[in-house]
Amino acid sequence: MNEEDLLIKQFKRHKKLYIGLFLFFIIVFSYELHYSIKQEQNKIKEYNYEKQSEYESISKENIKYDKVQNDKESVEALFTKKTQKSTSSDETEPIYKRNGFVWNPDTLKNICTGAQCTGFLYSRNSALRYAVVQGTDNEYYLNHDLTGRQSFGGSLFLDCRADNQFNQQNAVIYGHNLKNGTMFGSLKLYNDESYAKQNEMFDLYTDKNEHFEYRVFAVFKTTEESCIYRTDFTEKQMKDYLKNSMKESVIHNYTFEPTGKEYILTLSTCVNNDNTRQIVQLVRIE
Repeated sequence: MNEEDLLIKQFKRHKKLYIGLFLFFIIVFSYELHYSIKQEQNKIKEYNYEKQSEYESISKENIKYDKVQNDKESVEALFTKKTQKSTSSDETEPIYKRNGFVWNPDTLKNICTGAQCTGFLYSRNSALRYAVVQGTDNEYYLNHDLTGRQSFGGSLFLDCRADNQFNQQNAVIYGHNLKNGTMFGSLKLYNDESYAKQNEMFDLYTDKNEHFEYRVFAVFKTTEESCIYRTDFTEKQMKDYLKNSMKESVIHNYTFEPTGKEYILTLSTCVNNDNTRQIVQLVRIE
């Protein structure tokens, strides 16, 4: 009997043992794999819980920035209170008033304590009412609030390329799409034409004490590489740009014939994945 026959005979004799050992190792490996996956899932849950707790903490502490966003009366009361509190013979009188909302040169100073605010975006009929900041890059205010602290919700911020701020031909404002509807979490609602019609008017108050009125004219989705983020144009380029935006729009509640001399706001937020952007565009009403 040769060596090969001996090995075959030995395997047959211990066949059950070998199969048992094989199954044992399979069970042990499966258990270890399952345990590792569970550990990773728990880590992800803990991370998400920490981020949510951080956001809730920031929301509670920053009453003037988070708590009042879904309460128009609270927003208006905040600014009215700030103005009344600072009124004296040597203080500047309010410049703009609208439905209880009061704006004067000190308003932004009262809102922003750790950031350079460039303006305040005010929706007339919804809770989208926030200060807008501008940084030296388009990263910092993704996770920092108006006090300069780290924040899950970040801030609304003007594109760092906008040297002329809101007098840029296309002033792009970025913000997070938060599930609770704050920040730019409500932009997706503009895909519904009736909602867009009801909430089409915005006011913008700037740190230079300017007041501009805007109207929503285009709503669509795009990618982060899109030419929609271009900020400077010739008159002809601006005409073509605006016509293309209106053509791409999923709503058609407001259209106009471009002159090429328009000033617009582009509100941008993420949706679904890292590369898709929800866009709402507003044109300044002269």
